[in-house]
Amino acid sequence: MAGLTSHFFRTGLSALWFSGAAHALSGWTAGKGALLMLHRVQPDRREPFAPNAALSITPEYLAALLASFRAAALDIVSLDEALRRLAAPGPTRRFVCFTFDDGYRDNLEHALPVFERYGAPFTVYATTSFLERSFAPWWCALEYVIARDRKVRWVQDGSESVHDTADLAGKHAAFAALSHAFFQLPVAEVKRHLQRLTEEHGLSVRELAERDICSWDELKTLRARGATIGCHTVSHALLLRETPQTVRQELVEAQQKLESELGCAVRHLAYPYGKRDHVGAREFALARELGFASAVTTRKGALFAEHAGHVHALPRVEVTPSFAGSPRYMQAILSGLPLLLWNRGRFAVTD
Repeated sequence: MAGLTSHFFRTGLSALWFSGAAHALSGWTAGKGALLMLHRVQPDRREPFAPNAALSITPEYLAALLASFRAAALDIVSLDEALRRLAAPGPTRRFVCFTFDDGYRDNLEHALPVFERYGAPFTVYATTSFLERSFAPWWCALEYVIARDRKVRWVQDGSESVHDTADLAGKHAAFAALSHAFFQLPVAEVKRHLQRLTEEHGLSVRELAERDICSWDELKTLRARGATIGCHTVSHALLLRETPQTVRQELVEAQQKLESELGCAVRHLAYPYGKRDHVGAREFALARELGFASAVTTRKGALFAEHAGHVHALPRVEVTPSFAGSPRYMQAILSGLPLLLWNRGRFAVTD
């Protein structure tokens, strides 16, 4: 959760928790509940070069969160139930809803057993080109290439740069520079650059997708064992950068493919990246037009009654390993006060 992960912030959360202020204020600041955003659940990573580690929490931390929510009488609900409570007039029991982006295999291998142990539901938003192995998460591919090799070449707009990745400092510098470069490109160019990068390093997009992402059969297993499957577009495109035609294609084709493969309606959408500079009113209107029951962003916030009229622009609260020291950090965030401060005093951010 960028901006909410420093030692200073964790100290503030501890003070908020132990002073009792979090509990005392939650009746005003916590709203009806919260959608939690996660990506991966993996055993503790000890590699010195792990630039995507912030996307992953451990099974132990996930279990601790579930146990702490149950102890605090916070209901752990499905996405459909969260929407029902959001629309219900008057107060309802406070809830949390777990959502996972991208469709990583560890959602099946490491997250599902924890959720089954606690009898708790969750949602996985899947990216169809990852499932089909025609594309891979570029951030995972970039980490793998840089970790493995001693040099990485980048060619763009007729100019070439070679990044020395022989030592740890060089690897971190290369990842920062090249992830920034990837992030600036429209999705068609992302695919082209990823294809060139993988080929130059003796790899394929298919094998890189297979390293990390569920297969169709594994996604079907997740659904059969209780997970809700949502849509995360075809290509994980930064939608605000794309043409209206591309945006519609990214949503329509992904929804149709998921429904065809899974044999069920796919009613929920997560916008890739999802911040204010990544998705906006055009995408919210399109998600509504296409009949999605909900669509989630990565904008920070709890859910209030006002959000019932803006279900295609819902905020979430990110769960990161920065808070793994204790479940009380997340409990303090879910009291709503840190989120209220982050949003400059606005309870229900709906735009």
